[in-house]
Amino acid sequence: TNVSLATNRRYFYKVRAFYEVDGFKIYGDFSSIVNAKPIPSTPSSIEVKPINANTLSITWQSVEGADGYQLFRSFGPTGTFTLAATTVDASFDNTALTLNRSYFYRVRTFKMVGTTRVVGLYSTIAGSKPIPAAPASVSAFSGGFDRIYLSWTNATGANGYTIYRSTSANGTFSIVGNTTTTNFQNTGLK
Repeated sequence: TNVSLATNRRYFYKVRAFYEVDGFKIYGDFSSIVNAKPIPSTPSSIEVKPINANTLSITWQSVEGADGYQLFRSFGPTGTFTLAATTVDASFDNTALTLNRSYFYRVRTFKMVGTTRVVGLYSTIAGSKPIPAAPASVSAFSGGFDRIYLSWTNATGANGYTIYRSTSANGTFSIVGNTTTTNFQNTGLK
């Protein structure tokens, strides 16, 4: 491994074999000349998770020595990717998206060398779609001998809620109703 090289500077190499006898090296011919230049490493472990009806959270493994990241987005895994964000963090929340539409992402690292932005290779592609957030602060309390009242806070992007019920936390849940409000009364319980 050749370390401590300057990013984006081209280095040339050639190799030749030797055979050592009694401390003396007998060399063969040189190989052809090859070249390469150090570029930033590729980010790994890209993940895309829905936050709510119009936001996806994209995270990836940070790269040591990176000055930042360019995040690219497409509507399909083989579509045209366009720059969605430039960030110094190994995460980004993409907002103002369309509910239930698929979005795909890839990211690359960059390092500044003077005024030149040297970019690495693209990461793998990961995708998801925004969905309504889970209702929060759900509470249930007795409303009498045969009813339970439920309430929760509004879930971003939701325009309705389906209520499920079971007789145990690990049991089978069945739908007991739908509502467009943030509360529900389950009546007729025995």
